[in-house]
Amino acid sequence: MIEPVTFVVPGKPQGKARARSSRKLAAATGGKRTHYTPAKTVSYEAAVKTMARLAMRSRPPIDGCVSLCVRAVFEIPASWSQAKKDRALVGEIRPGVKPDLSNIIKAVEDGMNGIVLTDDARIVDLDGSKKVYGLQPMVVVGIKGLE
Repeated sequence: MIEPVTFVVPGKPQGKARARSSRKLAAATGGKRTHYTPAKTVSYEAAVKTMARLAMRSRPPIDGCVSLCVRAVFEIPASWSQAKKDRALVGEIRPGVKPDLSNIIKAVEDGMNGIVLTDDARIVDLDGSKKVYGLQPMVVVGIKGLE
């Protein structure tokens, strides 16, 4: 039986950014084009790793098939009327803003890899993942076993 794992990554949800390449860095490496992950992505995945480690409490990574649920909570814009804010809080208005939900999920998967899961290929179901508005921005992650 796989014990469920839940943790929260505080702060604005971040998506996995595409790898970049640099000619400036290439000059320093003998003219070869250098590829790198943007610092913002590296930082966010490190935050996911930290919260995942705390949630695992020294348990080994899960090696079975799992279901992943990611709830990305976005802060309600301060400029909105109170009526519109209330509608957002109850889910009538959803955040159709960047980053894409799929990119948020990818950043979470990569941050958990080797800590919560032996490999993110073990995720076989995305159960109810969504973007919502809330009072505090965060990403809530839940993993439950399917075997």
